[in-house]
Amino acid sequence: MSQVFDADSDADGEYLYHVVCHDCPTESVSQRASEAEKRLDEHRTSTGHDIEVAQLPNERNT
Repeated sequence: MSQVFDADSDADGEYLYHVVCHDCPTESVSQRASEAEKRLDEHRTSTGHDIEVAQLPNERNT
């Protein structure tokens, strides 16, 4: 489930949410915290991997 953020998207929120697994190449960026938490929970539940989410400032919104 490796996913990347579309650099040409219209992400205009104050924050982006970076989900990264420390046990496999799964990684994604979401515009909503709820979406990031859902991806984290689904991946952790299905794999047992060490995965986390970080809130990052959206530099496009400055």
